Amino acid sequence: MKNKIQKLLATFILVVFIPGITLFAGNNPKFKKEDATPILLIGVGLGINDYGFGLGLEAPIMKNLSVYGDLGVGGWGSKVGMGFNYHFQQITKGSVISLGISHGSGLKGFETDMMVEPSGDQQRVKLDLNPVNTVNIKYTYNIKLGSKSKFGISAGYSIPFTTDNYKVLTPGVKLTPESETVLNMMQPGGLIFGFRFLFGIGTKD
Repeated sequence: MKNKIQKLLATFILVVFIPGITLFAGNNPKFKKEDATPILLIGVGLGINDYGFGLGLEAPIMKNLSVYGDLGVGGWGSKVGMGFNYHFQQITKGSVISLGISHGSGLKGFETDMMVEPSGDQQRVKLDLNPVNTVNIKYTYNIKLGSKSKFGISAGYSIPFTTDNYKVLTPGVKLTPESETVLNMMQPGGLIFGFRFLFGIGTKD
């Protein structure tokens, strides 16, 4: 189910949303201000396998290169990430390729209802969700806002270093294969989809 939802969201973004917002930007005078490279961009975002809901920072270091840092919270605990962005046009607009790493903290003593063997009945189960590290590859399309801010839509893939990153704590409980699949889908890794608003601070000479 998660994979189907992710594929539908990605299709919507590529076929409908990006072309629509690009057309809007092209006909809106406030998107036609002179380009400016901010000293720092800061903002908020929401994403799947990106950084959940949280804060983002980006700092240009060259004309087409910037570094980023993310801090957020999702279904596997808190997340922190960092990496590099290569901008094909300008820091605040156009296509971007990103390469980075992220760390999901996990959750100790997490409780949820899951199907258990041998009957497949639902039971309250206590788990430790272990920390997970991933490598993230993303494509982002940025729409310029004003002279130095932007709205970005991202899609990509997150590769976890490990799998089955959980431990069942409830004595005598064995999860069904369906429950194990759900837990593996919950953990960081897989298709990335997200969007964010970043607001430029200052201007580089």
